[in-house]
Amino acid sequence: MATKSKSISYFKFTKVDQESGFSVLIYPSSNKIFPELPNLNVFFGEGDWFYGTADSSAKENRVNNIVELSHEQILEDFRGRLPAMKQESFNRISDEYQQLLKIIRDSYDEEDSPIGLIRYQDAKNYLLNGSISDNLKLEVDLSGANIETLSNNIISKYEEYISNLYALTALKTKICNRINDFSLADSSFIEDFSGWHSKVENIGNKNENTFLNNDTVINNIDTKFDVEGNCTLRFYSPSLKIRWGIL
Repeated sequence: MATKSKSISYFKFTKVDQESGFSVLIYPSSNKIFPELPNLNVFFGEGDWFYGTADSSAKENRVNNIVELSHEQILEDFRGRLPAMKQESFNRISDEYQQLLKIIRDSYDEEDSPIGLIRYQDAKNYLLNGSISDNLKLEVDLSGANIETLSNNIISKYEEYISNLYALTALKTKICNRINDFSLADSSFIEDFSGWHSKVENIGNKNENTFLNNDTVINNIDTKFDVEGNCTLRFYSPSLKIRWGIL
């Protein structure tokens, strides 16, 4: 439930030992259950601590690590988590972006070299006005290739390289903006916060895209497959490698 009504209370608590009822932080247990709070609805957990709503008749027990929170307190708590959550995602995005960037650059070593742009410009100039630079002439002489064919190949490969760089950067920007824009509204913070973990988007079908069948996707905890082979990915998950793989 998003808004707090007169019949709902918010609680932060740990699991308890099933037999003694003591918090597992007080009484370590291998038989842990949630405390018996009327109509307890657990909506988030982190480490030993959990958050939930219960009927207003539920009583806190701070000695046993069952703490009632006001709407303002729990909202402040959750909002206080956002910077760290977002930063963790940004760190993952940065790491994966650099890995993918290296793959692109290694795949286009000539285009990524200092002379790459010069070769491209020389090839464009030849096709536009027939002018042949010394570098282009030398490359023709060494390769024995037809100068027009060589020029077209240089242009095609360089533009493909640039297109890949732009596509990767655009993908990174899209996911970063998505994460930046994530926030918690006063009246729906539970649904909003849950959405960070549960909201998904369909990224393709494994029967139509062989990349979705590889281990990178299948073993990723953020991806799910339905019976028809549709693959969903968590909406706010960075997962640039998977997103890039299906582009």
